[in-house]
Amino acid sequence: MALWLFITWIILLAILLFTQSASDFLRHGHLQFAFTNAPQFSGFFHMYSFVDASFYFSIQKLGHFIAFFILAFLSTTVFRTIVGALFFCFFLAFSTELIQPFFNRDGRLLDILINVSGTMSYLFLYALFHKRKPINLPEVQSS
Repeated sequence: MALWLFITWIILLAILLFTQSASDFLRHGHLQFAFTNAPQFSGFFHMYSFVDASFYFSIQKLGHFIAFFILAFLSTTVFRTIVGALFFCFFLAFSTELIQPFFNRDGRLLDILINVSGTMSYLFLYALFHKRKPINLPEVQSS
């Protein structure tokens, strides 16, 4: 069951990250993909200003954080290790932002940082609250 949820979540992320307009998809159910063989990477290092950000913009960035928080949860369930989940989520965070310009979207370094923050937040909580089995060391006999 966890594997199916994991795959479904990745498909949903791909739809949201590669559709021409995530807001049109979420608001109106309009799904459109446009591929370009001449992607524009010029805006990759452009940093947003959160001071003048619109409400929708803030919700969209919060969505990045939550999406990768959930992805980290599902990844730990599927991979069963923090390291496996960490590598997979980091790979997806970087690759999706680098692929987006091929779909007439802007890939942004800041979005990678937000995605990684969502991943790291879950993994921190997982490590903090996950019960570990105590290590049973052999007793040393004194003579």
